[in-house]
Amino acid sequence: MWLKYAGVTHEQMIEVVKKSVTDGEVCDWVRHNVKKSPAEKPRMPGHLQPPQPDNAEAVARLKLRKEQSGIVHRDDIKTFVDYIDADEKRL
Repeated sequence: MWLKYAGVTHEQMIEVVKKSVTDGEVCDWVRHNVKKSPAEKPRMPGHLQPPQPDNAEAVARLKLRKEQSGIVHRDDIKTFVDYIDADEKRL
């Protein structure tokens, strides 16, 4: 979903990751190559935000992912980005 929003192809992202040593290098590439106008930015999916309480599907999906990874007890994991970091042992 993010690739589509950012206008980046799957192949481009794979190539960037292959040529990068750190996540920071990938982040730098994104900052320099993904440009969105102020009008487009609000349309970005809310993966960096906690699921809204009224979005039962997103709340349930985050809970399920935490259960599947054995980290359901981690109340500090509020977003899908937090979940990915915890699942990959960075948080």
